[in-house]
Amino acid sequence: MAVLSQRYLYPAVAALVPVGIMAVAGRMATDLGPWYQGLVQPDWKPDDSYFGPGWAVIYLFIIAGFAKAWADAPASKPRNWLVQLMVVNVFLNVLWSVLFFYHQRPDIAFGEVILLWGSVAAFVFVVGQWSFAGAVLLLPYLAWVTFAAALNFEVMTLNWPFG
Repeated sequence: MAVLSQRYLYPAVAALVPVGIMAVAGRMATDLGPWYQGLVQPDWKPDDSYFGPGWAVIYLFIIAGFAKAWADAPASKPRNWLVQLMVVNVFLNVLWSVLFFYHQRPDIAFGEVILLWGSVAAFVFVVGQWSFAGAVLLLPYLAWVTFAAALNFEVMTLNWPFG
């Protein structure tokens, strides 16, 4: 049992750092103040109170998927790929919040969320090379970013122009 714990403990802790950065930085860049409240939102947008818990669950899935893939990866080179993809995802995830909320540019954020979606899809694909279960654990992240992109697009079109 101790060997199994050690096999997953290091990658779980390693994933906590970037996911923690993503959570804290994303939250710091997210301002639901007057500008955001003034945006016309699509009828199908969930209440803002659902987004925090939704992201918390997604972060748990990201950590579990990363840890599973790390444990199943055969050598350090594949693990380096996992780390690099995690770093790209963290950067793009935080950048979206900065563009959308801080700079108040849903139009630019929409272009960026397409890059984020591609990086998440690549993350799922690479993780799937070593761990089917790890890739499955990342599918909610891909679904969530897909939903966020659709929502971003609708907000952009309902409130055009920006800047």
